[in-house]
Amino acid sequence: KLFLPLSLSAFYPPQFVETLNVKIVVAILAVVLCAWKLRGRLAWAAVWILAGLLPVLLVSRIAVPLADRDLYLPSVGFLWLIAAAIDRIPAKIGGVVAMSLALVYGGLTLNRLPDWRDDLALFEQALRKEPENQTVRLRLASELARRGQLKESLAELNALLAKDPGHVEALIAKSGVQVSEGDWPGVRSTCTTVLQIDPGADRCILNL
Repeated sequence: KLFLPLSLSAFYPPQFVETLNVKIVVAILAVVLCAWKLRGRLAWAAVWILAGLLPVLLVSRIAVPLADRDLYLPSVGFLWLIAAAIDRIPAKIGGVVAMSLALVYGGLTLNRLPDWRDDLALFEQALRKEPENQTVRLRLASELARRGQLKESLAELNALLAKDPGHVEALIAKSGVQVSEGDWPGVRSTCTTVLQIDPGADRCILNL
């Protein structure tokens, strides 16, 4: 993502593995090799990338094991290395390279900005990228309900429940939308299902 910030998303599905992740091993070896071959500040810049990633590599300690924001701090070392590489090029060529990089990555940034306009745009973009991501669909439904778009919210919740009828959070969210619509038979039906799964579901008890 440092080299090619493409297919970015606010939500990445967790990937559970039982063996070493080749990408992570290669990345760590590349940083170690850079630190060994480089000298002084450049070596420190390479180590900075790995040091910035160490907290999130301890995936058992964090709730979201993969997010674009995890690269903010490591990108400092990455940019130091890019700047040092450009500085070693003859001035005229270096200026063209720097300007080209600024235009390319600036364009990628501008292209990404609309997705961060608000929560609705962000969740819609993330769902287009990962249509099977239940967490994103649930958040999109909640945001639609918050905006008063109740039919659209119910459509997203029903799509989620069609694939996972026992999804308690989706059922509870659906009962909340039904309350907003004044659909009391629907609330009773939905919450009856929830309470069969989780008798202590306080939000459904409140909705009833």
